[in-house]
Amino acid sequence: MIRQNLLTTIFIICFAIFSPAVAQEEAEESAERRVEQSVEQRIDVNKTSDIRYGNDPRNLLDIYHPQDAKNAPVILMVHGGAWRKGDKTNQSVVENKMEKWTQERFIFVSTNYRLHKTQPYNQAQDVRRAILYIQKNIANYGGNPNDIILMGHSSGAHLVALVNVRPQLAYNMGVTPWKGAVILDTDALDVVSLMKAPHPSFYDNVFGSKLYDWTKSSPRAQLKENAFPMLLVCSSKRRTACDTAEEFSKYARTLNVKARVMPQDLSHKDINRYLGIDNEYTQKVDEFIQELLSN
Repeated sequence: MIRQNLLTTIFIICFAIFSPAVAQEEAEESAERRVEQSVEQRIDVNKTSDIRYGNDPRNLLDIYHPQDAKNAPVILMVHGGAWRKGDKTNQSVVENKMEKWTQERFIFVSTNYRLHKTQPYNQAQDVRRAILYIQKNIANYGGNPNDIILMGHSSGAHLVALVNVRPQLAYNMGVTPWKGAVILDTDALDVVSLMKAPHPSFYDNVFGSKLYDWTKSSPRAQLKENAFPMLLVCSSKRRTACDTAEEFSKYARTLNVKARVMPQDLSHKDINRYLGIDNEYTQKVDEFIQELLSN
């Protein structure tokens, strides 16, 4: 009896000593298996760079396309940079968004457009030309020309909004309907009001001093009843961003245009950088995109 109790005691001590190590080892092996499985399941993505879609040297776009893409939806991303700088290859423009949506079998396109002294409404023409190129050629990469979502940040968001609110200008170029737009934090939804109020001086260099130019570059002034649905993401850390988005959305509703406002407790830069990371913000944007594709 004493010998049996002694053996039981020894077994309990050994179990207490070694079971945490065994559990840790099993957990590590399990994690390794999950990583290996994840790697196996990852979708290989090819990049085709500097595709020319227009005559200007800046009329170039990059296409990130999954190897097995077939009838894939397309996101067209337009970079920011105060209408005067920026590039389609910037890490904050591409990395997390491309990673997120190509792994969901989207094709991700990032485009450049004319900068320097080009009026924003002419920059919007470049975006329309990029859409036209994609619709004519994306099937060669496994994409669906009918399932295009526009996306832009900051000044790029303004250009995307300007294109999205008046589709007829794109139709005149041969573009066919797209699905809608994700507008990532821009103050320039109502350019006329912006320029009539006190404003940062760099806007004068962008929009000029003429009401005619302000009106042509203003998404609110150009908004038509056949505009496509929009998600207006705005930084609640900036005083004017969400107020501007709410006012635009309110006016859009009078024309029966869907313009949903989505405030985020993120800085202007982080609204761009953090989209695509596994977070609630990305999930909500993705839900909007899926909603567009289901209609």
